[in-house]
Amino acid sequence: MVGKEGDNFVCNPSDEKLNDSPLELIVSATEETITMLDGAAQEISEKELEKAISFAQKEILILIGFFRHIANVLKIEKEKSLKECRQELTKEYWEKNPHLEEDYVKDGRKIEEIRPLKIHIDYLPNVHGSAVFERGETKILSIVTIGKISDKQLVDSIFSRYHKYFIHHYNFPQFAVNEVASYRGVSRREIGHGELVEKTFDHLVPEVSNFPYTIRVVSEVFSSDGSSSQASICATSLALMTAGVPLIRPAAGIALGLFEGQIYTDLNGLEDKLGEMDFKVAGTEKGICSLQLDVKNRGISNKLLRECLEKARQARLYILTEMRNLIFSSRSTLPTQVIKCRSFYVEKEKIGLIIGPRGKTINQLTEETGSTIEIENNGYVIIYNQEEEKLEKTHQAIKAIINKRNF
Repeated sequence: MVGKEGDNFVCNPSDEKLNDSPLELIVSATEETITMLDGAAQEISEKELEKAISFAQKEILILIGFFRHIANVLKIEKEKSLKECRQELTKEYWEKNPHLEEDYVKDGRKIEEIRPLKIHIDYLPNVHGSAVFERGETKILSIVTIGKISDKQLVDSIFSRYHKYFIHHYNFPQFAVNEVASYRGVSRREIGHGELVEKTFDHLVPEVSNFPYTIRVVSEVFSSDGSSSQASICATSLALMTAGVPLIRPAAGIALGLFEGQIYTDLNGLEDKLGEMDFKVAGTEKGICSLQLDVKNRGISNKLLRECLEKARQARLYILTEMRNLIFSSRSTLPTQVIKCRSFYVEKEKIGLIIGPRGKTINQLTEETGSTIEIENNGYVIIYNQEEEKLEKTHQAIKAIINKRNF
C-alpha cells in the first residue's frame, strides 16, 4: 500500500498517516508488470499516479527477492504457467464459437470510440435528485436522498469506528443481464461497486461542517453490458448536482480493456469476459479520484499503464462534456422537498440551558415547533424543519433561552 505524506510517498503507512493521506493506493506487481491496482485519491494527476506506482514497484522488488529466496530454499518448481493455460482455453473457446470472433474484434465502433450516451436528469418526480445515465446497453438510475446529520451511518469495524455522511448503495438485479434468479441478499460485487463509487466522491462532496446533511445515493442497474460501476459514478454525479449538493467538481468514470496488446476504450460485456484486462478509472477534469485494475494475463507494463491512463483521461473529459450539456454544475438551491436547516454556534456553558433539566426544555421546544434540534460536540446547534417559518421560530426561541429570556 502507498500513501503520501507531504511531497513524499510512504510504503504501508500506519492508520494514522493513512487518515491524513490524499492517496490510498494498493499495488500488486511482478518484477516486470503490474497485475492489480485499487485506490482512492484527491484528484491526483496521471503523472503523480505513475510516480506512486513506480515507488510501489521498487518496494515490491524487495519482497519478490525474499520470496525467491524462500522458493529456492524449499526447491519449489513452477508447473504450467498461467499464460499457457489461458492460451489453451482461448483456443478451445474460439474453436467452439467461431461465429463470435468477428463481433468480438469489431462490434461496429473504433477501439477508442465510446458507445452512444443518453442522459436524463430529474427523471423521477418528488425525489431530492435523480438521473439516468446510459452508455450503450448499460443503463443506471441514481436517486439522491438528503437527510439530517443524525441519519449518518456508524461504521464499527475491527480497525476503526467512524461515521459516514455520504453513503452509496449499488443494486444489481439479475434481470440486468437477462437472467432469472432468486434474491439472496447483497452480493460482494454490489458491496464492492458501491464502495468504489463512495471512494470517488469522498473528496468531492462537501464537508459536513459546510453542508449539515447526510447524503444517500442508490444506483439501480436496469441493464448491464459492461462497466456498470463507472456508469453509476456518472449517474451519481448528475443526481447529486440536480439535488443541489455542492460538489467541488462533477466526476465521470470509464473502463478500459485489453486484447492481444490492443487497448479498448469503454469495455463492454463480451470484451470483459474474453479480454485480458478490466481497468476502471474515475475522476474529474482535474485528476483521478479512484481506480481499479484487474488482469487475466501476467500483468501490464508501465508503458501500457501510461497509455491506459491517457486514454481514460480523454474518455473522461468527453463524458464530462456531454454531462455538462445538461447540467453544468450543482444547482444553487436545494429542492423544496429537502428538510431545511439552520446551524449556529452556542458557547458550551450555555448548551445546558437549551437542553434543560432531564431534557425538559429541548423536548418542549420540539413539541411546540415540530423542529428537530441536534447539538454537536463542537458547540454547533442545528435545527431542522420542513417549514421556514417554524425554523425561524425555533431559532428565535433558542436565542431567547441562551440570553435568559422567556420564550
